[in-house]
Amino acid sequence: MANLDDRSGPDIRDDHIATTTQFYTKFAFDDTISATFYGRKSTQRTRILKYIAEWGTLGAGYLLSKWFPAVEKRLETEPCPLNEATHVFIENSFGQSELVIVKDYLVDGQTFAYFLKECSRLLDDACVEDASQSAYTNTSCYPQYPNIKTFDYRCNRFILNPFTGQFISIHDLPRVMSSDVDECEEGIKDDQHIMSQRLLFGENRVVVPVKTITQLLIDEVLHPFNVFQLFSILIWSMENYFMYAMIILLMTGGSVALTLHETMANQKKLEEMAHFSCRLRVLREGKWAEIESAELVPGDVIDLEECTVLPCDLILLNGDCVVDESMLTGETVPLTKAAISYEDFREFYHSQRSEPSYSLYSGTKVLRSRPRHGRPATALVLNTGFLTAKGVLIQSILFPRPNKFRFYRDSMVFIGVLAGIACVGFVGSVFVMRRLKYPWPYIITRALDLITVVVPPALPATMSIGAIFALTRLKGRDIFCISPPRINVCAKVGLMCFDKTGTLTEEGLDVLGVVPCTIAADSTPKPLSNQAPLMRLTPSIGQQCRPLVQLMATCHSIQRINETLVGDPLDLKMFSFSGWILEEVPEDANEAIVPVVIKPPGSESFDLDDAIN
Repeated sequence: MANLDDRSGPDIRDDHIATTTQFYTKFAFDDTISATFYGRKSTQRTRILKYIAEWGTLGAGYLLSKWFPAVEKRLETEPCPLNEATHVFIENSFGQSELVIVKDYLVDGQTFAYFLKECSRLLDDACVEDASQSAYTNTSCYPQYPNIKTFDYRCNRFILNPFTGQFISIHDLPRVMSSDVDECEEGIKDDQHIMSQRLLFGENRVVVPVKTITQLLIDEVLHPFNVFQLFSILIWSMENYFMYAMIILLMTGGSVALTLHETMANQKKLEEMAHFSCRLRVLREGKWAEIESAELVPGDVIDLEECTVLPCDLILLNGDCVVDESMLTGETVPLTKAAISYEDFREFYHSQRSEPSYSLYSGTKVLRSRPRHGRPATALVLNTGFLTAKGVLIQSILFPRPNKFRFYRDSMVFIGVLAGIACVGFVGSVFVMRRLKYPWPYIITRALDLITVVVPPALPATMSIGAIFALTRLKGRDIFCISPPRINVCAKVGLMCFDKTGTLTEEGLDVLGVVPCTIAADSTPKPLSNQAPLMRLTPSIGQQCRPLVQLMATCHSIQRINETLVGDPLDLKMFSFSGWILEEVPEDANEAIVPVVIKPPGSESFDLDDAIN
């Protein structure tokens, strides 16, 4: 059993593990987002420095470290190699930075050997792979409790690769242990493999990080604008402006309370949307067992017969499925998935990139699954948790890409100009009043009062209250906003474009008629006659335009599910206009493909070979 206590394990010095010193590593999330990880560690010296900076400045050092991660980095840590890091300082391509804690997970030798095997498959150097092979097969060369360094950044887990000394995403770790489909269809065969997979990839849950009301309150109160307001209220109270100070305090408190309420409501709604759990049948150690979906790990094989909503990303191994991916894509057209072939599986094993034709994604609905070759419809677990398509969608909601609007840039410039004027007035007031021999307490109070007058302290509270009322009105019309600052930008929108028909217009389509055509000598379509379009396909017209009717009746991806035709709306209308009938031969689990018969009403079955000829 893996011991997940967060304690530092013994250093591993083995010939199979690289000792290259890496102080930073770069990671690309996709083509547009990248980040750099810098190794940092907390020492006795940095802890003393942080204590002095926070308490010696009466909390000013704490506020600066909270507002600016670069200050926090310098106060708490110092540079070090990644394999010695207790913290990692992260800078992404958008200029955002964050200091995160590195955890040391203590594991047994077998689990660590399995981890080395996974990491070795990421290397291209054959000699290193040979060395790793001997490493994970001979566990006696490792300490009793080796350690695995990990950290979480925006719901992504990163693990230190002991061969390279760099942090890698668990998404890069191989999830399939063999290139043989038949071997993978047998599922996971030992508990050690299950524990190792769960240690690396975690539980199959999309857990939205929800802050407590205390954490939200502290973050809101310590916002720079609110700190400035509290400072202003203190100055006004010292000058006996109690009434005005109380009004600003009530406005600020109301703004903070409304913001907390809306934030908690949005967090709860997102948490409910992300949460999903079900029971399903999984093949482990050669036996089918029923487990919770949270216990799934990459490499498991599940039975799709009673599965209505997919809890993870999968690869279809046997059978075929019709799924509804509207939860992820917004498209209501059911899609047909076929089992992966031997050649495609070998290609996936080496590239670790799956194709949509055999991939099943978390959050999609299974409308129908059918067995093949005498075996049930089964699928191989590929991704779990935040690595799934649904998890990536939740991540995009939790951490949207920052948009630099001119409105906010101009607002910051405006406040910066006012702050500059206030600083000039502060220095001038101190100089003049000192020449007039005013006492120092009076000089400081009056000079600081000038700053509170130039920079309007009620501005943030007013804008926050306005945004809250706007959110309430939008919610009354079933419009939910996850980023309240965007509301101010909406006033500047002059033109809104939508991508396709169906967003604003009706989704239903109707066929008014068809015009039979032939191909002319210059390869251009030419109508057969100058008559009006055919508004109805009668039997006589169907015989005259037989290729056209056959094309409309067969060129589609319509499926019959529970005696109902499902498919693309355009295909459904076209098939309905043809007047033909779609039937499916009764299912036979021993058949590789279930035949589909399409025939005109009141006649024999449609001859596919005749149509091709």
